[in-house]
Amino acid sequence: ARSSSTTTVLLATCIGVSTFIRPSDASDTTDEKVLSAGKLRSLGEVALSERKFPEAESYYRQAIAVEPDNAINYYKLYSVHKRMRSLSDALDDITKAVELNGEKADWRIQKAKILVNLGRCEEALVEYGLAHKSAKGEKQEKQAVDGAGEAG
Repeated sequence: ARSSSTTTVLLATCIGVSTFIRPSDASDTTDEKVLSAGKLRSLGEVALSERKFPEAESYYRQAIAVEPDNAINYYKLYSVHKRMRSLSDALDDITKAVELNGEKADWRIQKAKILVNLGRCEEALVEYGLAHKSAKGEKQEKQAVDGAGEAG
């Protein structure tokens, strides 16, 4: 039997469930809470706003385990590591977010800034260039959507 202080999170991948099951704070361990990636992100945001960085990091890592292909999860983890001044970890996280969604110009800019802080200026220049291309693409897409709305 688990104690109420147990903070172990069980991943229910063996049955194909993409949520986490966390023991409740009550001593009755039969009452378990199922946490979706969205709920884990929300808990991470609360912990981050309260400056509980290790807790926020844990929630975002759990969200990544549930939704490993969701770029937002990596971006959120990046924001925690950046606040903790753990720049190497922040770079890993923002790199994964950009790999999953390279169209976000602001994410590329954030990656470039981390690279500059790490003294990797050549790589930062490449990211700034890619961010500029992404921003142009975002602007053209917005103009096309706006133009289609006006035509209709």
